[in-house]
Amino acid sequence: MKYLQFVLLAFLFVACSSFEVKNAQQVDQFPTIYPDYTFVTVPSTIAPLNFQLQDSTVEAISATFSGKKLQLTCSGAQCIDINEAKWHTLLAENVGDSILVSVSALKEGNWQTFKKFPIYISADSIDYALHYRLIAPGYGYFSPMEVVERNLSNFEVSTIYSDKQLVGGCMNCHTSKQCDTRYSSTHFRGAHGATIIRRGNDYKAYNLKPKADALPCVYSYWHPSGRYVGYSQNATRQVYFIADNQKIEVFDLESDVVVLDIETNKLLSSPLLQTKYFESSPTFSPNGKTMYFNTAAPCDTFEINYDKVKYVLCSIAFDAETGEFGQTVDTLIDARSQGKSIAWAKPSYDGKFILYTLANYGQFAIWHPEADLWIYNLQTKETHPLVLANSTNTESYHNWSSNSRWIVFTSRRDDGYFSLPYLAHIDEQGNAGKAFLLPQQNPRDYYDQELKSYNLPDFAIAPTQYDANLVESMLYNVERQNVSGDYVRGAQVTNKNLMEHY
Repeated sequence: MKYLQFVLLAFLFVACSSFEVKNAQQVDQFPTIYPDYTFVTVPSTIAPLNFQLQDSTVEAISATFSGKKLQLTCSGAQCIDINEAKWHTLLAENVGDSILVSVSALKEGNWQTFKKFPIYISADSIDYALHYRLIAPGYGYFSPMEVVERNLSNFEVSTIYSDKQLVGGCMNCHTSKQCDTRYSSTHFRGAHGATIIRRGNDYKAYNLKPKADALPCVYSYWHPSGRYVGYSQNATRQVYFIADNQKIEVFDLESDVVVLDIETNKLLSSPLLQTKYFESSPTFSPNGKTMYFNTAAPCDTFEINYDKVKYVLCSIAFDAETGEFGQTVDTLIDARSQGKSIAWAKPSYDGKFILYTLANYGQFAIWHPEADLWIYNLQTKETHPLVLANSTNTESYHNWSSNSRWIVFTSRRDDGYFSLPYLAHIDEQGNAGKAFLLPQQNPRDYYDQELKSYNLPDFAIAPTQYDANLVESMLYNVERQNVSGDYVRGAQVTNKNLMEHY
């Protein structure tokens, strides 16, 4: 019995590695740490939130994490390195509650202890991993490039495929079906270009241009049935700035929306999705009965008037049984009337919300410092910004977790150049908790040395098993699955509801 009591007492206080904090002066302010994990809401399975003080002159740092039962103390010369097993035990014991963090710093031979701050442990689970494309933030050369998967409960990273492993061409617009990576669509550009569609163990290389003059199929989104993939056909261009804080602007000269029927190898569309206006970035409602898309009026001389193009969010009915579209286009959010533009509208999988980026113009918001995340309530028709998730720099490229309680997005808040992955909790009313940076073993060193942007992050419900060797052989093989399509580009808009914003 005495031995059992001793073991229990030893378990109640555990340490990673420790500096003895003596005669500490109390400081009436919260510590300034990187990453900023103060007052964040995290899932109970998240990897250890290692951090360091922003003040690089400190000689040592110590942190104590206190829960209802367990207290965990960790120290380091520069960075707190939390024991993974003990961290997960601490979080598991405090699900639905919070832990308090006390940080002390040794500076010029004296200890200071800052005000304690909470970390809230949500009862909402999160998916197994994130997958994303790592790409150098250049503008003219895309290599090296890889799509990787990061386990959210630890720091393990695995490569799904890379340009070294495959054919050295650009890999872009990779998407999976509602966080299920057994269904994926990925574009490969270059001499061996193709769109690889995966459904389970079935891989197929597609040529998604039924005619030589057809626009390429680019931004994709899976129908929940797994039979269809929506694409926008975009003629994308970019211009560079010489004397401006913004380095580049990307815009479309044309764009339309189509849907690939994988079972018939046909591209489906409607005259309402193939107009002289710019239809782009299709997504489907979780019940599969509605397609959402962005649309904007074209303008003359894009290189000069690119900032006049402003997108609104529309919807059209879709019948998965027949592959037919409705006869009416409805406008959900008229951002143009507010002098704004909508990009990357993503419906939550529970059918309650649409998460989107709001910028001053265009749809390539990743280049816009003013771009913020907003959320639209499909029941109340109200929309509001995600204040605690946004920053003073770019937020974009967002996706939902499978249970619609977490979002991942990229932000340039750290330095204005690199897009890094942030996560945030979303409650049942559509309000976001404070966003937090994806944890790393040694975060400052990792993100300073990685020198990569995180592109199109999304959740994965299970480890991705992707046959990159098979895909490589398919890309080198000249054989492609061609598609047919009898849609008409450049149709004249006759629908009053669609025309009224132009």
